[in-house]
Order: sequence, then C-alpha cells, then structure tokens
Amino acid sequence: MKNFKIFIAVLMIVMLPIAMFAVENYTAKKTKTAPRIGKGVDKIWNQVQMVPVNKTVIDRDRTIEPKPKPEDFSVWFGMMWDNKGLYILTKFVDDKFVREIYKDDFISDWSRDDDISLLFNKNHEFDAGEPPLEFAWIVTYENEAKATIRFGVPKDGVKMGWTQEGNTYWGEIFIAWKSFKKNLKAGDKFPFEFRARDEDQAPGRIKDYPQSFFQWSTPEKGVESSGVGMGVITLSAEEIK
Repeated sequence: MKNFKIFIAVLMIVMLPIAMFAVENYTAKKTKTAPRIGKGVDKIWNQVQMVPVNKTVIDRDRTIEPKPKPEDFSVWFGMMWDNKGLYILTKFVDDKFVREIYKDDFISDWSRDDDISLLFNKNHEFDAGEPPLEFAWIVTYENEAKATIRFGVPKDGVKMGWTQEGNTYWGEIFIAWKSFKKNLKAGDKFPFEFRARDEDQAPGRIKDYPQSFFQWSTPEKGVESSGVGMGVITLSAEEIK
C-alpha cells in the first residue's frame, strides 16, 4: 500500500504540467465547395468558426512584448476540409508592418518577419515525440517557406493567397492530403498547432527577432521539437451549405 501511494504521488507530479496546459480542440466542417484561393476572402468562410491564437510563447530574451494590445498584434484561424485536403483561413492584425534585411530570402529567414506557421505530424499521430511537419509563410508572401523545401512536400500540394484590409491581413491556405503520409476522413482527429509572430522593430538589424510570439494550443515553444502539446482537430461529417 505504501508503494502504491508513492506511485500515485509521483504520477500526480508528472501529470501536473500536462493538466496545467490542456490542449485546445477545434471541429472542422466538411465543404462541398472549395474556397477560391487567391481570389479574395471567399464568402464560404462566413460559415466557419474563427478561434483566437493568443497563448504567449516566451522565446528566451526574444519575446520583448509578450502581451501586445489587440490592435498591435492579434491572430485567428478557421478550418474546413474536403476529400482533397484542408482549407485554413487566418486573420492577422498588425499595426506596424516591418521587413527585415532578408526580405528577398523568405526561405531561410521567414521567422524573423511577421509570420505564421502551421504544425502537423506527417502521420497524424499524437505526441509522436518527433519534430512536426511545419508549413510557414511571411505575411503577404504566397511562397511556402519550409515544408515544401525541407520536408519534400510537393509544391502543388500547397497554395496560399493574401488579402489586405488596412492593418488586417487575411490568408487563405490549402494543404492537400498528399502533403502527408496518411489521408483522413470524417470522424478522424489529428494534432495541429498554429503559430504567429509579430515583428515591430526597426528593419535592417540582423540580430532582431519578432518581439511577440503566439500559439493556439500550448505556450511551450518545445512543441516544434516534440509535437507534444499540439491541439486536436476533429473532421466533422457535418457539411457547410
């Protein structure tokens, strides 16, 4: 009995961090009509739930402004799916748009500018203990800067289009199922994390990084290495009309 009590106590200590950072959940409805990527924000997105990306990530001393005002930096995303793949909409609000000196090199230095990135597991496994598949964009750039280059994702499997309205940037994304190693169907669940960074510092300073960093499901930056803490996406059979 004594050993059992010790076991329970140790288990509670181990599980405490997990309980403190419960993962987020999102249900993506199925669509019969795919949005037209790159043609402005399609009206079909009006039927999709948008959720905030607002968990602050502390990236060493790089997170200078952990709690920016909403008009300075705020992010949302929504999602739907069909038999071809996933459709993601993001709303990125930024009062000061800055470009680093690497503005012509979006491949290696995308994370230094205003950016978004999406984490998946290539096999859609939870807590796989391996670096997730990451799709990344500098805001306003339509070129995918990571997965298609470093993970061998086919270029025609990813498409992006941006629409700007003042200080708000709308991004429509399509990621085909062939970008992964497993197709999914209604009722399936898979791990996902949405990340966003805001760069407000003066351009041309080589050591600068974005000063605000948000994630959807977990505040832990380590999710990029282990996949642990990503949220849960459920593919619903309910269809968008």
